[in-house]
Amino acid sequence: MYKEFNKAKRLEEGDTIGLVSPSEPMLYSERLERGIKELELMGFKCELGKHSRESLGYMAGCDEDRAEDINYMFRNPSIKGIITTTGGSCANRILPLLDYENIGKNPKIFLGISDISVLINAIHKKSNLVTFHGPYVLHGICGMSDYNREYFKKALTTSEPIGVVREFAPRKILKEGAASGRLVGGNLSSIRSLIGTSYEPDWQDKILFWEEYTTEPHDIDRILMHLKLIGALEKIKGMVIGNLSMCKEVKYKDCDIKLEEMIRDHCTGFDFPIMSNLDFGHNCQNATLPLGVMATINTYQRKFSIDEPGVV
Repeated sequence: MYKEFNKAKRLEEGDTIGLVSPSEPMLYSERLERGIKELELMGFKCELGKHSRESLGYMAGCDEDRAEDINYMFRNPSIKGIITTTGGSCANRILPLLDYENIGKNPKIFLGISDISVLINAIHKKSNLVTFHGPYVLHGICGMSDYNREYFKKALTTSEPIGVVREFAPRKILKEGAASGRLVGGNLSSIRSLIGTSYEPDWQDKILFWEEYTTEPHDIDRILMHLKLIGALEKIKGMVIGNLSMCKEVKYKDCDIKLEEMIRDHCTGFDFPIMSNLDFGHNCQNATLPLGVMATINTYQRKFSIDEPGVV
């Protein structure tokens, strides 16, 4: 039986947003300052995590410090929302160090993309909190487009449903149909790292949304097969695919397998619709999407809608 999720209070002008670096080091300080300026122009204040500028190889400091910045932001009553500065490849190292009980007791907006998909899914699973897939500070908020700003505000500053997510890039229909379900997803490679752990998403009756960046089709093939083998594709009600940025074959240069054909092949025999090339992911317009809320996909109308607010 469905248990209603925790929802954070919507952001209001004058609220303070905490900025954290849970994965890779912050490599572009100038972009950070531009991103902070953009948030300030929207009426928010920003507080940078104590360890957000640290560097330890490919990590933004040690695991304990990166986790503590997130735990602190959830404990601090003056912080109303938390946005990650960038992505990376090591967010899963801090999963055992997060205080999920405290997070659940202090629901706040938590937003990120790419490797941060690990965190938004783990926090959602462990703390029953609606989290958000969308632009982070260095990419997507820095140089924020009108489209990004529109859906950032719709998702985070109003307690009304986002509604129909308008089409920016031309959408593709890979499999016809219509379905409704609760949203789960993010970067496909990152989500795969949660399979078999206590942080793995609940796939039952969900609309799965996913995107990829620089992942070759033969690797996407392997991930989709993994989802099929664990029974995830039997459980979902719909699939929404974002931007597949730079997902070209490099190792097998003469490979003539089309990515869309491969996706359809994996989903043959399952009764759910698939729509691709939606506006979220890397190097594209990036609509902010809340995990855990009801959404609808209708390929006949080329429509994808968010039918329930992610904040209160």
